[in-house]
Amino acid sequence: GGVFMPQAEQAISDREILADMLLSQKQMTDLYNLAAGKCTLETLQSDMLDILREEHTIRAKLYSEMTKRGFVNPAPAGQAEIDAVRAGFSDAESDF
Repeated sequence: GGVFMPQAEQAISDREILADMLLSQKQMTDLYNLAAGKCTLETLQSDMLDILREEHTIRAKLYSEMTKRGFVNPAPAGQAEIDAVRAGFSDAESDF
């Protein structure tokens, strides 16, 4: 016969699976970013940055798939939100 799957596992939707995958990718990018920032060897840092770039690409593909399926509906940012982010970057830049 076939493989037995408990009822709870059968109820997991594509949306839930993709959302979990996206969250996992966000966590992976955070970890690789942290690791790349702590590397003291240039070759190792370069490798970590390559992996980080790959992880970002995977995350972007997952997000795109979720958008295509209507699982996420990104709304454009309003001018106030744009101004707030811009101000945050300006404040951070002045700290250097």
